[in-house]
Amino acid sequence: MSGLVCSAIVAFLCVQAPIGGDGLSIKLADQGIYVADAIQAKDWTLSWGQSMERSPPQLDAAKLGSACDGAVCVPYWRKCSEGMAKCSYAVALSATYSVFFDITAVSADARTRAADTIRVITDLKAGTAVPLSKLDRDGPGDAPPVLMPPP
Repeated sequence: MSGLVCSAIVAFLCVQAPIGGDGLSIKLADQGIYVADAIQAKDWTLSWGQSMERSPPQLDAAKLGSACDGAVCVPYWRKCSEGMAKCSYAVALSATYSVFFDITAVSADARTRAADTIRVITDLKAGTAVPLSKLDRDGPGDAPPVLMPPP
C-alpha cells in the first residue's frame, strides 16, 4: 500500500490520526442483525451502520457530485446541518457498492478537523484515497439519490 498511511481502515475509510491521540478510539458494536460502528475522537464521531438483512441501496451516479484529489475522484452525496456540525455522506465506491456514514461534531470547526483526518479509499492496493475534506458540497434533496430504495 504505497502513499497511504492509516491508523485504522473501516468501511473503505482511512483515519489518519494515532489511535489514542486526540481521544481517538474505535468502537465496533454487534447488535444482533444490525451492525453499528463508530470511530470517536474527543470532539467528533464518525458513525455508520449496515443492515445484514440487505445490501445498501445503489446510488444514482448521474445525480452525485464528484470530489477529486489530483486524478483520483470519487462520486458522492453530502448533506450538512445548518451549522455544519453534522454531515451525512453517501459515497459510490463502485457501480454496485456504496458506503453511507455520518460525522457528528461539537462544532463546525471540529467537523472540519475530522474531514481533514479521514480519507475515502479508492484503491487499497494502489494506496489512493480522496480526503473527506474534498467532499465539500451538499447534494440535492434530504436523502442520497438512489436507483431503487431498499425493500
